[in-house]
Amino acid sequence: MLGELEEYDEQIEEKESQLCLMEDMRRECEKELKVEQKEFLLVLDNIDKKREMKEEELKDLSKKIAKCTKELKTKDGEIRAMKKLIDAEDEKLQLENRKLFKVISLNGYHHVQLKELQSKEKEFATQVEDLESKEK
Repeated sequence: MLGELEEYDEQIEEKESQLCLMEDMRRECEKELKVEQKEFLLVLDNIDKKREMKEEELKDLSKKIAKCTKELKTKDGEIRAMKKLIDAEDEKLQLENRKLFKVISLNGYHHVQLKELQSKEKEFATQVEDLESKEK
């Protein structure tokens, strides 16, 4: 019986030794888990900070886009107004051009008539001289 007790004592010591090893391993695993949790939380925090920065950048870009869109609409309105002014001025200039063309055409026609009249005057003057010389 004493042999059995000693055997049980040895088994108990062996089991206690195994238990101590297991507890040491558990504590080591807990430490590693805590370290990994801290690292994970740091990574997660870093991701959150980057996300917040990207959201700020996105807001800034959205504001810039809105500003540029507003400027574009303003410039577009200015261009349309300028185009209307240019079109109106073009119409005026085309009308003026047509009037000037008519005047130039009339001037050319009058110039031809004036040349014809001068030619007839010379002809008439020649005839008058002829008549006057015949009368003498």
